[in-house]
Amino acid sequence: MLAAVVEALAARHAGHPERRVRELLARVAERWPGADAALVRCAGRWAGFARLLASWPEEAPPPPQGPRLARLRALAASGRDPQYAAAEAERQVDRPGGRLTGHTKGLPVPGQGRSHGTL
Repeated sequence: MLAAVVEALAARHAGHPERRVRELLARVAERWPGADAALVRCAGRWAGFARLLASWPEEAPPPPQGPRLARLRALAASGRDPQYAAAEAERQVDRPGGRLTGHTKGLPVPGQGRSHGTL
């Protein structure tokens, strides 16, 4: 249920005061351990929401925490666009080294004489 709230808030945050959106995000993150992944995923979809997460003011309630959000903020602070930083943060945290896990031998390719019908 909280995932739906976060997605709706991310999609419609532009019509609301940023202070209020940040308060709601802080409350949700307090009560939901999976908020980090959902927030970064939403930031990858909506550029304005990514900027909101990347530039959290000091006087606002404490920002949501997590490895993906920390990576998003670090990348944005180094000059990356926040929306692209969100996508990169999600990939890097979920796949150590930025590589797909579980695929160590590459793609299967048919051997000589065993083609799949190409000309």
